[in-house]
Amino acid sequence: MNYNSSFYNNPIVSKDCYNRCNKGGKTYSINREYIHTDIEQGCVRIVYKSIPTDEEGYPLIPNNEKFKEALKYHVLWQLYEPLSYQTDINQNVLEQVQQQYMFYIASSSNSLLMPDVNEMESIKNAIVRLIPSNTQYEQGFKNLNKKQSNNTNEFY
Repeated sequence: MNYNSSFYNNPIVSKDCYNRCNKGGKTYSINREYIHTDIEQGCVRIVYKSIPTDEEGYPLIPNNEKFKEALKYHVLWQLYEPLSYQTDINQNVLEQVQQQYMFYIASSSNSLLMPDVNEMESIKNAIVRLIPSNTQYEQGFKNLNKKQSNNTNEFY
C-alpha cells in the first residue's frame, strides 16, 4: 500500500510481507482521524510515527544537535530571566541567550519537519514527470505519486 508513494521500505519486514503489501493499486489517505483506503476487504498493517518515550512514559530528547542546543538555551533563558529582574545578571547576556534560543528553535523545527524517505519519494514521483498528466484531478490524484513508466517501444 502506498503513502501516495512507497508504503514501507523497512528492512525488518520480510520480503513476502513487503510484496503482499505493495501490490499495485493499493493506496490510502489520512483525513483528520480517519484512514481511507481503496481496498474493500482485507487486512491493513498500520505503521505510524510516534514520540519515543522512556520506561516511565516521558518523551526522549531527539538525537538532533540543533534541538539539544535549543533546549540548552531554553534552560539558560529560564534560569537567567528571574536573575535579570534582580539585576544579578547583565541584560545583554539575557538578550544573547534569547537570541540563541530563537535561532536554534527555528533551526531545529525546520530539521525535524523534513520529510522522511517515503514522503520524499512521493514528492519526487509527483514532480519528476516527462509527460504531464492532465487527468489527475478526475482520478482524485490517486496515481500522482506513482513512478511514471514511459513505454517508447509503442512508437516504433
